[in-house]
Amino acid sequence: MSGSATELPLPRNRYTLSLTSNGDNHPLHVDSPLSGHHQQRNIALAIAAAIALRNPHSYKSETSNQISYKIANAAIETGIRDTRWPGRLELIAPNLLLDVAHNPAGAWTLRAAIARLPEDQPRTLLFSCLGDKDLTEMSRILFPLFDPSPGEGREHDHIVLAPIANPRAARVEDLLAAAHALDIPAHAAPHLAGALAQARAITPPGGLILATGSVYLVGQIRDLALQEQKQN
Repeated sequence: MSGSATELPLPRNRYTLSLTSNGDNHPLHVDSPLSGHHQQRNIALAIAAAIALRNPHSYKSETSNQISYKIANAAIETGIRDTRWPGRLELIAPNLLLDVAHNPAGAWTLRAAIARLPEDQPRTLLFSCLGDKDLTEMSRILFPLFDPSPGEGREHDHIVLAPIANPRAARVEDLLAAAHALDIPAHAAPHLAGALAQARAITPPGGLILATGSVYLVGQIRDLALQEQKQN
């Protein structure tokens, strides 16, 4: 992961657990760079796996009845703290947030994270997806959160749509039709490079650009953003 990423405007997953070993309680301090409530489930699964591996009564091999590994709480803490997952609520300075929400389930998870952003922060959605994805459902989940229509309370927000450089990409006409079906204004760009430039131009100072909808979109936008940083 690039060192260009900065602090995400979402709460980090920080908390302390008490793990019991030989009748004693030992604290484990969780400090994960991955934001979102859904990451707490992933963290819990990782901790449970580590505990199982160090428990001589929970794991057997073909050569031994019982084996275990010396995995200290400090090692678990370090593993959690050093985890990097590009494209999962990843912020690239100064204001580009990337998330590969490429299906309705991912869109709902992202929506929950967006709900925790500062309410008064202007936001621009940069969206695209593949043609075989459920565009209608994903647009219904995400687009209303960026609706700049009068009376919606998001007058400084924008939606920018563009096709992905992929033969399976949804057409920009279909992307626009999904927004129009919801009576939500949206801008169109001919490609993702143009969409990122347009998003940067129309997002107010202090605003956030959120690029999502496809793994391919996030990969391409991430490359473009990191190239910009190298040039600057």
